[in-house]
Amino acid sequence: MAGLFKKSGIEGLLPKHQGSSRKTWGWEAQALEYKQSPTKPFNTTVAYWLRRDGWESATDSRVHSFIKSQPKNITDYSPKRLGRHYYNQNIGRYIERDRTVLDVGEVYQGDGHTCDVYVAHPMTGMPWRPELTIFFDVRSGYCVGWGLSNAESANTTLLLMSKVLRDHNHVPNIWHVDPGTGYKNKMIGAPEIGFCDRIGSRLMLAISGNAKGKGFTERSFGIMEERCGKSFPTHCGHDRTDRFLSQLTKKVERGDITLPTYAQYHDALASYYNDYNHTHQKNLGAPPAEIWAGLKRNPVYLSMSQLDQPVGTRVVRRCCVQHNNRRYQAPELAAYEGVEMQVQYSLDDDATVSIRDNKGRLICDASLVEKQAWLPSDRKEEERLRRMKGQIKRQQKHIDEKKARAGLLRDHTHTLATMTQLTGGSLSG
Repeated sequence: MAGLFKKSGIEGLLPKHQGSSRKTWGWEAQALEYKQSPTKPFNTTVAYWLRRDGWESATDSRVHSFIKSQPKNITDYSPKRLGRHYYNQNIGRYIERDRTVLDVGEVYQGDGHTCDVYVAHPMTGMPWRPELTIFFDVRSGYCVGWGLSNAESANTTLLLMSKVLRDHNHVPNIWHVDPGTGYKNKMIGAPEIGFCDRIGSRLMLAISGNAKGKGFTERSFGIMEERCGKSFPTHCGHDRTDRFLSQLTKKVERGDITLPTYAQYHDALASYYNDYNHTHQKNLGAPPAEIWAGLKRNPVYLSMSQLDQPVGTRVVRRCCVQHNNRRYQAPELAAYEGVEMQVQYSLDDDATVSIRDNKGRLICDASLVEKQAWLPSDRKEEERLRRMKGQIKRQQKHIDEKKARAGLLRDHTHTLATMTQLTGGSLSG
C-alpha cells in the first residue's frame, strides 16, 4: 500500500476493479419493442418470442437482466405498454390548479356518477342503481347541490341547476362540466335561449376523457362510495371481493337480499354531504361551509318560476306554434306570422307556453289546442317513456342476436333458402 501511495498518490489506493461490461447480443431493441406491447407480456414471454425469432442467445436470465437494467419509463411504465390515456391520467406529469385565486361562488364544478349501491326502484321495487349528479363550489369545496335520477339527461341537469340557484340565490360565473349530453345541449348551452345565457352565466366544458380536469369532483365520488356507499350491504363496487350479489334479482325475489329503499339511500347521502360541508378539510384548512360563508352573492334576476322552464325556438304558422307534437295558439301571434319566436315551456305541465320575441320580451301565453291522445301532459313522463322504448329496442336486439347464434331466428332470407331447397332450386310455379 505504501508503495502504491508513493508511486501514484491517493489515486493509487483506489480499487482497480471496474466490473464486467455487458455483452451486446443484438436482440436488445427488439426486446424493448416486445416489452412495450400493450398486451403487457412478462419478461420470460419476451425471451420466448426472441428465441422464436431466431435469437438463441436470448435466455430468460439474460433478457430479464437487460430489461431490469433499463429505465422504468421505457419498460414497465412505458406509455405504449400502459396506453397513452392511462399513462397521462396516472403516471404522466400533473399540473395542480391553484383554486385559492378564485372567489367563493365564482365557479361551480359538476359531474354525474352511477352509484355503486343497488337500491329498490321506487316504482318497481327491483334492483336499480341511481344516477347521482352533484355540484361543488370550486373555491370552498362546498357541496351546493345534488340529486338522484334514473339517468343523466338535459332535463335532470336543468332541474338540478335550477334548484342550486333557488337554494342559494346566487349565479356563478362559470359552470365547469362534462361535455356529455346532460350538459352540452341547446336547453342549457344554446346562445340567448339556453339556461346559462338567460341567467348570465356560461358553460366551461372539460376535455373529453380527462378525469384530472375535474379531479376534485371525480375524487369526491370515490370518497363518498368509501364512506357512505360501503355502509350498505348491496354496495357493488369493483373492490367487493365476495359473490353475495351474484344472481341478485333472484335473491331479491326469494327474499334473501333486502334492498335499501330510495328514501333510505337518499337520506344517507343527505347526511353524508351535510357532514362533509361542516367537517374540517385538510387541503382547505377549514370546513367548506366556513369558507362558503364568505360568499358575495350575485342574485338571480329571473323569477324563480322561470328557472326550470326551458326555451326553444319555433316559427309562427296560422297563429300557432308547434312544440313536442303539441300545437299552441294565441290571437296575438297573428302579427308574427312566419317569424321565429322563443317558446318557454314547463316540464311538468303542457297546458300553456310563453311566447317571447328574439330579445326575450314576453308577447303572450299560448294555450294548447291540439294534442294526440297518447301524449302525456308531463314532459318528464314523456322522456321516461322515450327512454323505456329505447331500452326495449336495445334489449330486443340482444335477444335477436342470441336467437341468431342459436339458429332460432328465421327471417325472410332463411325462408327463401328453405323454399329453394324444397323446390329443387326454382321458386317459379
